[in-house]
Amino acid sequence: MSTKHGVDFKGHEEKVKELFLKVDNNKSLNKGTYGTVKKKGMKRSLIGKTKKEWNVDAVCLQETKLSEDITEVVRDIWGNKWVDYVHLEASGTRGGIVIMWDKRDWEGKLSSVGMYSVSCSLVGKTQDFKWHLTCIYAPNHRQEREKTWGEIGATRGLFSGPCILCGDFNTTRHPLEKKNCRRINNAMSDLSEFIEDMELVNLDLKGGKYTWKKGDRHDNATRLDRILISDEMDDSFKYLKHYVL
Repeated sequence: MSTKHGVDFKGHEEKVKELFLKVDNNKSLNKGTYGTVKKKGMKRSLIGKTKKEWNVDAVCLQETKLSEDITEVVRDIWGNKWVDYVHLEASGTRGGIVIMWDKRDWEGKLSSVGMYSVSCSLVGKTQDFKWHLTCIYAPNHRQEREKTWGEIGATRGLFSGPCILCGDFNTTRHPLEKKNCRRINNAMSDLSEFIEDMELVNLDLKGGKYTWKKGDRHDNATRLDRILISDEMDDSFKYLKHYVL
């Protein structure tokens, strides 16, 4: 060990080495934490920028990784204090869901919170219109997804009128929605049956075929996200679109 800075480590080399290793490890941990925080900040900034560009008054987010009191985070994303929200906390493998809206335009009320979904009713303040919004983040496994369809069905029975169901369904409806897929599987049939039973309209995807991609060449790509609307919503808004941003 060195005495370069006037410190003699003779006889204590192993202890000093151990201390230096701890310092290096702490630096690595802090660097990783900073990187994570920076990444989260970039995501929030991107969401806020997109919201502003599209002039939206309601936003649904899945896999938020947020829990407990998230008011300040929501305001940070929204960009001002004129926001209200409902949310499903992140827990275990469930990433969490947040529905936000401009409270100058909508009076919102929580309808239900399930294992994989959260729903609210929205009543217009500047227009005579009431609708219901459900956001889901379905699990990966088929058996658990079946519970999700049952949960949504029960929630749908709580209200009538115009509604939108959106989010990450974690499965596709037919082979064309998954790259290099040529066969219909049971999970696809489950989703199609669910959509038909709920009497919902599946909006076509604009601006691309897939909503999730992986790899440099996007060898794995699929459409996991979708927007489903009721006939009443379709009648009220003829030009609703689902875009890949």
